[in-house]
Amino acid sequence: MTKNKYLIVNFILIFLLILIAVYEKYPSKIHAKLKLEKNTEQSYSGNWRYKHELKLYKSYQKKGNVVMLGNSITYRANWNELLNREDIINRGIGADITEGFLARMEYVYNVNPKLCFVMGGVNDLTRGIKPEIISNNLYNITKELNKKNIKPILFSILYTAKSYPNYKDFNRSVKLSNDKIKKMCANNSIEYIDLNKILSENEILKDEYSFDGIHLTVLAYEKWKEIITPIIEREIE
Repeated sequence: MTKNKYLIVNFILIFLLILIAVYEKYPSKIHAKLKLEKNTEQSYSGNWRYKHELKLYKSYQKKGNVVMLGNSITYRANWNELLNREDIINRGIGADITEGFLARMEYVYNVNPKLCFVMGGVNDLTRGIKPEIISNNLYNITKELNKKNIKPILFSILYTAKSYPNYKDFNRSVKLSNDKIKKMCANNSIEYIDLNKILSENEILKDEYSFDGIHLTVLAYEKWKEIITPIIEREIE
């Protein structure tokens, strides 16, 4: 075989390999794997947002009837503005995990709320934390809230959109985790709200409800508002 034929064959093979890689989404899968490995090394205590927010919590004096406990998805909304109220306290922290929630419950108690909405678990999954641990942490959170006469209401972990790296595999983990959380809530008479029924379709977050595959758009928060407004009115007023 001549040198030119070798070059042509090699070019064709390389081209085919690139097509296969793109079709199988290998770059996204590799990126997701590297991200997971990086995140696995980090605990909630190594999260700079966590340290920053806890320092602020020590200075806050405001009390409220409702606490929104969660991660960046909770943190990114001004709930008082969104719901046209003055008694909601935001206790969301970007990149936080359910173990981190447990470690900062004192900043929920000192608000003296009657109701606490809890959404967590998606960051746990990115760190490779097992669904069983997520469900157990959420159970312990609800147990501690009940001891303080604060009613807990748990939200489902949201699915990711197609733009999120390796979304199919990730959403399978989301479904498994939600199944365990839902069962735990049923066994312990804890109110559970499945936001995926509104925001997702076929176990995928709808594109109009996310701008990066995981965080929410204004439209999504408007839907969330519609769901929790009657619950707050029922429990508080």
